Amino acid sequence: MLAEMTEEQIEYGNFAPFVLSENAYKELYMKVQNIKNDKGQEIEVFWIIYAMLLKGFIIRTEVKKGNKSKISELLDFIRDFIGVYLENESYLIGKYICNDSYNKDFFRHMQPNRNSADFLKDVRGMAWDLCHLRNVLEEMRVRNIADNIVFLHCFASYEIGLTDVIKSNPIKRILYLEDEAYYKYQYEIFDIVGCAELKEVYADLFTNKIKNGAVKEVCLELEDRVKCFMKN
Repeated sequence: MLAEMTEEQIEYGNFAPFVLSENAYKELYMKVQNIKNDKGQEIEVFWIIYAMLLKGFIIRTEVKKGNKSKISELLDFIRDFIGVYLENESYLIGKYICNDSYNKDFFRHMQPNRNSADFLKDVRGMAWDLCHLRNVLEEMRVRNIADNIVFLHCFASYEIGLTDVIKSNPIKRILYLEDEAYYKYQYEIFDIVGCAELKEVYADLFTNKIKNGAVKEVCLELEDRVKCFMKN
C-alpha cells in the first residue's frame, strides 16, 4: 500500500483512498476467513467469537460464584455448543468473566441495562476486532509456509482497548510445521486465579468426540437471553 502512496499522502496520513469500507471489508472477510474443526466442517470465526462474548456476558451477569465455576461454565459451553477451542480468545473472555480490570476499556460496552440493539452492535464490533487480530496470524502462516523467509506481521490501531488486548497476552513462541502454525501465548485460561485445577479436568476436552452445533443459531438464542438484562 505504501508503494502506491505519494509523499504528501504519507506525510498527512491520508490512507482513505487505499482502505476498504467497513461493510466491504466484512463482506470480503466473511468469504475468506474460515477455520475448520476436527470434523472438517467450516465454521466462521466471527460467529464463534461472537457467541463466546455473549456467553461470557451472561455468565458474568448471572453467575455469582467464584472464578472456577465461571470458567467451567464457559468451557462447558465451548465444548457443547462451539466445538472449537480458541486459546487466546478464551483467556481474554475468561478474564472479563472474572472481573479482571486490565482490558476494561475493550470490554467497556458489555454492561447490563443498555439499549439491546446498541449492546449487540457493540459486541459484534468487538468480535470483528478479535477476528482482525486472528487474521494477522493467518496471513503470517500463509506467507511463512510459502517462502524460505520469515515474515513477522504487525498490527497498528488507534483503539486503546484493542492494543491493550494485544499487550495482555503476547505470543511467546511460534512453530511452523507441515503447513500449520502453532502459537504459544504467555497465558491460557487455566492461568486465571483459582482455575489451575481445571487444566487436568479439561485436558482431553477437544481430543474426544465433540458436538459442533449450528453456531449462528446458538448466537440468536444467546441474543434473546442477553435482552433480559437490557432496558429494552
